[in-house]
Amino acid sequence: MATVDLRTEAKQILDKLSDESLGVVISLLVSLKDRESPKRTDLLSIYPWVQYLSDAECDEFFEELSDAAKDSGAGVDEVINAWRETAEILADPDTMADIAESEKQLANGEGVSWDRVKQRLNIKSL
Repeated sequence: MATVDLRTEAKQILDKLSDESLGVVISLLVSLKDRESPKRTDLLSIYPWVQYLSDAECDEFFEELSDAAKDSGAGVDEVINAWRETAEILADPDTMADIAESEKQLANGEGVSWDRVKQRLNIKSL
């Protein structure tokens, strides 16, 4: 069995990360070193758009980010981009008004069910 050089492996992983992802990994490592749980303010200092996320969404973002960082860092950029896009939607009053209106229409039975859409488009299953 070959001996794994952890420094070499870590360097290879870090070399694959974007600058933004590398900043996250460093922040996570600092938090772990100090035995503190990263807080919302930690995320805000790295990603100002986090201000548009609820506390529950921040927790979910951080959990997904932590999981991605632990898994060789491969999915860190995807997690960041997905949550940034979510924050952009939440930050846009026009989009949020459209969503609220759509939810209201659905609650009032004004929407079209997915089953009806599939039937109209002759889609057997999805």
